[in-house]
Amino acid sequence: MASDLEPERSPAARALAEAALLRLLAALEGQEIDLVVLGGLVPEILTRGQAETVPRHLGTADVDIHISFGIDSARDVSPL
Repeated sequence: MASDLEPERSPAARALAEAALLRLLAALEGQEIDLVVLGGLVPEILTRGQAETVPRHLGTADVDIHISFGIDSARDVSPL
């Protein structure tokens, strides 16, 4: 939950969300898992480098992902 000093949609909160996503990706290295990032982290990436007229989007303080994989006895999904 955000404090009065640190709004929920702050750049610092976004940086924490990005760091969490990077930790998950590192933990899943070598796994055959399809992962798609959705939600608040995406708009800034899609609009990066565009004209100043593009509204700034800070995103949210969480990471929304879609994960697709088949489960079998040999697959280690413990990072999830």
